[in-house]
Amino acid sequence: WAFGVTLWQLYTLGQEPPYAPLEWTVDFAQMLINGTRLQQPTQAPDEVYELMMACWDLEPGERPTFEDLHAAL
Repeated sequence: WAFGVTLWQLYTLGQEPPYAPLEWTVDFAQMLINGTRLQQPTQAPDEVYELMMACWDLEPGERPTFEDLHAAL
């Protein structure tokens, strides 16, 4: 999960913290469960955003391994 957020921060050039407008509450957790994710940064190619989204899969076993990420990048 964190690697996807790190990629997001790289492509936003660290100009804003992830999830900045959201409160860290139960509602936030429910938003993630419902599929809400960080928006695609303008500078991020679709392929990179797809990697971010894969990192944010709710099922840990479905997320890419670092081997997978290394091969993709």
